[in-house]
Amino acid sequence: MKRIVILFFILPLMGMIAQAQTENTPRVVVIGIDGLIPDQLDEVFTPHIDALKKRGAWTHRAKAVVPTSSNQNWSSMFYGATPDKHKMFPEEYAQSPTCSGYDKAFPSLFKLVKEKYQEGDVAAFYEWRHFRKLFLKNDFDKRRNVPLLTRVNSKLAGRHIVKSDLPILTFVHLDKTDIKGHKHGYGSEKYQRAIYQCDQAVGDIVKALEKKGILDETYILVVSDHGGKDKGHGGDSPEERHIPWILAGPDVQENYLMTGEINIYDTAPTIAKLLGVKVPDCWEGKVLEEPFVQPGLMQYENKIKAVKKLLPVLDKPGNLAKANQLMYEIESLESEYKWKQKPLEQLREKISVKTREANLRNVKVGNMAPDISFPDPEGKVRSLSDLKGKVVLLQFWASWCGPCRKENPYLVSAYNKYKEKGFEIFSVSLDSQKSFERWKKAIEKDGLVWPNHVSDLNSWNSKPAREYGVESIPAIFLVDQQGKIVASMLRDVEIDAEVGKLLLK
Repeated sequence: MKRIVILFFILPLMGMIAQAQTENTPRVVVIGIDGLIPDQLDEVFTPHIDALKKRGAWTHRAKAVVPTSSNQNWSSMFYGATPDKHKMFPEEYAQSPTCSGYDKAFPSLFKLVKEKYQEGDVAAFYEWRHFRKLFLKNDFDKRRNVPLLTRVNSKLAGRHIVKSDLPILTFVHLDKTDIKGHKHGYGSEKYQRAIYQCDQAVGDIVKALEKKGILDETYILVVSDHGGKDKGHGGDSPEERHIPWILAGPDVQENYLMTGEINIYDTAPTIAKLLGVKVPDCWEGKVLEEPFVQPGLMQYENKIKAVKKLLPVLDKPGNLAKANQLMYEIESLESEYKWKQKPLEQLREKISVKTREANLRNVKVGNMAPDISFPDPEGKVRSLSDLKGKVVLLQFWASWCGPCRKENPYLVSAYNKYKEKGFEIFSVSLDSQKSFERWKKAIEKDGLVWPNHVSDLNSWNSKPAREYGVESIPAIFLVDQQGKIVASMLRDVEIDAEVGKLLLK
């Protein structure tokens, strides 16, 4: 009786473990559209491919190997190496092996994935019958040739995905584009019609993944082996060599145009990495990183999104300061993601206009200057109120602020000219803990010899900056001998003139 109880306990547990493994296992579908000139995708209605581009990372400038033939490129794609290394056909490779530990055939992506996932399915559905000569039959759990029937092929592949317990790697080859290119010309009306039909086939695969309930966790790669020119291919022209490379799936950047170099033989190592398969040393391709969201990049993009959300409501209290804080954080990450900087320029312009307006509105000439009391770089507390009886230029700046640093010479000039006549400068830095050393170096480098330099090291969250309504820097106020604000938003040569005028009173 005890044995039966234990057995009934173990069987559900094993089922739960198997289900957890199935749910956590990555899946990849590669859709290869033969002879697809990538720029033709801009000329033809391809809603399903366009949707994948919107969901993922893509380029129209990946490169096929030369000569741009199907044998050379489909094999290079899945062998992760150039033809000189993988020899294209297993029987040719066996005569002079180039990969240690693999004497009979160069290790293909299909073989390595099948070895790792013995409970999963590695399948290929292809229209071009010569595909079977490029890889060993034993590298697949299922391999089927469906010649010249694009939608039948895609529906069969879709049915396999739905019925398979664990469709790990599925390759779907669509050949109609290349056939019509050879017969009627690459770019011809019938060629473009074939592209549309292949896009419909892509839709079949996506629907199957949706039906299976695994679309969101599946990587879908749309790629080609070569392009075409006139009615042929094989040469090194851009039309023949450029191919699309479109990847959608978990952790892939959305609607992202890749600019880095991608070779067709980078495909296998990248898929291997996604599936947790060790990349053999003899593969020549690299694992692509650009398509994927990096933690820093995700943080960078989220901050940009946050600023954009604030734009319509910048007039609400506190939002402008939040936007400026986010912009500061974005700019600290900016150098790592230079290709993302274009959208920032519009944001900067809109925010700078609003901050200028806010400063003019919030700081009223004639009011008493709120006291500021914070430590200097050496830890000594310095207070604005200690300077009562003198004309004081109150400066808000930071070591990382380019416009502030450019304005510092005007302050140095005014200080040297009027310091013996009852003039002082009180500088409040919006630096942070991270830029503390930079703040000290900037004081020395810019020759800011006056003693009153303070900061709470809270960057845009600076308490004195908030009290003075400072939402952009440099911000300069002039305080008279009684501690009253008599001028604000001074710039450059205005500083000397206003200080001189006030001291003469």
